[in-house]
Amino acid sequence: MAGQLTSNARAISPADCSSLHTKRRISRRRGFASASSGSPSAARLLACVTTWRSLRCSLIKSRLQEGIMAGPLMHTVTIEADPEKIYEAISTGKGLASFWTRESHAEPKVGSTATFGFGGPKLELKVAELKPRKLVRWSSPGGFPGWEDTSITWEIAPAKEGGQEVRFSHAGWPESVPPAELASVNYTWGRIVGRLKKHVETGESVPFFP
Repeated sequence: MAGQLTSNARAISPADCSSLHTKRRISRRRGFASASSGSPSAARLLACVTTWRSLRCSLIKSRLQEGIMAGPLMHTVTIEADPEKIYEAISTGKGLASFWTRESHAEPKVGSTATFGFGGPKLELKVAELKPRKLVRWSSPGGFPGWEDTSITWEIAPAKEGGQEVRFSHAGWPESVPPAELASVNYTWGRIVGRLKKHVETGESVPFFP
């Protein structure tokens, strides 16, 4: 559906793994127990299911602890506009100030530094890669806690049902970032991507951080 935002990043606590299937396990075990009277195969099946779920839960917990599931944060939106207009919005200070933060200073020049203000310390991002009408990529040299060595990418491609599909990603998050904080950043990016769509399609200035 055109304009629908999608995200693949979720905050998952280790407790979720043990609580999610608790009631299901209890009911299913009861069913297996009644069926296993006089049926060794059913008992073996119950043991296999229990073992498999235990291993799966342990794997998820391990990955959460190791930070393997930390990002990338991703959003996709379909915008009814020419790719030139979208590219201008995500590569210039004027465009970025119209949907992200009013204090945006950037130019479409590889190697330059884009700065973004939020009423406090400024965020600096290096313009790492540009493909007119197709891609903008920034890298973070540091300055914002947890943002060190992360990269932000905007990709523009024709959508199947018309318009342009904009794919956003923020990758390279360190393992030390708490899942709750990552979820908060992801939510904010989703709102910002939505503002990009509104700005490009209507011409309105709708910065998320006015």
